[in-house]
Amino acid sequence: MNMPFVSLPATAAWQHQDARSGFEVVFFQPLAGGWRIGGCTTAVEDGATWIVGYEIVLDAAWTTRSAHISGRSASGARSAALEADGAGRWRVDGTRAPHLDGCLDVDLESSALTNALPVHRLELGAGDRAAAPVFDFACQLVYDESGLLLDYPGIAVRAG
Repeated sequence: MNMPFVSLPATAAWQHQDARSGFEVVFFQPLAGGWRIGGCTTAVEDGATWIVGYEIVLDAAWTTRSAHISGRSASGARSAALEADGAGRWRVDGTRAPHLDGCLDVDLESSALTNALPVHRLELGAGDRAAAPVFDFACQLVYDESGLLLDYPGIAVRAG
């Protein structure tokens, strides 16, 4: 039987390592029936600097309902607004996005925080496993009692 997560802190931070040099700061705001998470990652990767800001709204089941993402690098600024129906259907900048059908979470490559979304949604406890999209990368992620990432080997460690 899984133990429920303890309350989220007001804020959390991660130091990125190995793959990039950078930092991520996140703020959590409880909403009636969910959460608003606002964060920002800045980094230097392969000699290039970049910044990604995001605001993600989750329902009570930790399913992503919307995400507003903006980024900037030497090549310019970009942004996207995602809206989800909670059942795996998405709109990107107001246009239906069938290529995202079935997705319930937003997983930003620049963010250590977004790895916590499915952990909360699936109510994963210590030692539990869940299937994830397969990439040419495998590791064991370590989370704290609030369900936030402590250690993502080669990517980031919790700093606060």
